[in-house]
Amino acid sequence: MATFNSTVSEFNEILSEPDHSAELNEWLENLEQKHGDIPVELRAQIVGHFANYKENNRLKDIAGKYWKAETYEDLIATDHVYLQWLPRSIINSIVNRLYSDIFFWFKEYLGQGNFKYDLAFHFQPRIFKPGELILQKNTKAHEVLFITKGKVNCEAFINGTPKVLLQFSNGRTVIGDYSCITKAPVSIDYVAAGEIPVQALAVPRKAFMLMLNEGYPEKKNDLLTKSTNREIKIGELLANIEHTEFDQEELKKQFRQSTIDINNEGSPSKFSTSWLQTENYEENKQEKLIRIILKNQKEIS
Repeated sequence: MATFNSTVSEFNEILSEPDHSAELNEWLENLEQKHGDIPVELRAQIVGHFANYKENNRLKDIAGKYWKAETYEDLIATDHVYLQWLPRSIINSIVNRLYSDIFFWFKEYLGQGNFKYDLAFHFQPRIFKPGELILQKNTKAHEVLFITKGKVNCEAFINGTPKVLLQFSNGRTVIGDYSCITKAPVSIDYVAAGEIPVQALAVPRKAFMLMLNEGYPEKKNDLLTKSTNREIKIGELLANIEHTEFDQEELKKQFRQSTIDINNEGSPSKFSTSWLQTENYEENKQEKLIRIILKNQKEIS
């Protein structure tokens, strides 16, 4: 009986997510001592981020620790007391149970090989309230977002007025991948729309690119093609609404050069397009603070 109770206790510990709210508050206080007072709205956003993370983190303590990885092998390695002894087939089966819905929704993007299983260990829950800016034009994405719920608008300011060029209405959309792969800035504002929050699974750029560069270079070319085609459509919509000429041939030329750079160097190219270029990628103080918070998430999760 004692052995059985011990087993049940260990199993429940794996499935449960510890409450780190006290550590979070202490961490925020320490952060304020170093960087000054955090605005009330930003503090609420931080607390909401971690509350959502706790509620929707399917991986619990088997999640990958991308910040410790220097190579692809580091990225897919696990020191979990149970997983480290299991064969790849069993691990894939476990991950498939956790993310069968995600794998189905994004099957065209993720494919059928090991890439989706490796990537899933780095899924991180995200939530955006209606009206919140998800990705901002002329800034570089620091993570790839798999939108799983809610509506996302692609918006542009025309003569000082926001215009919706395109709406992704049922989730199942990937954004930020083009910027992560090419290091180009985001071409359009992505805004949470509708009446319910937008939910997503994020993969940090470091994990995404390390996996593509060293583990799946052929997949990198595939995703570059998919994301570039998406940018072409957005560029055409933007050109139509601005009544300007969209140079698709120039984009295709730069895309071909980008593919050559990837194949020769195995690293992201400095590929950008004329309508995406900007002279200043400097983030404002609040954006920097958010980046610090998300980067140090590992300290309390």
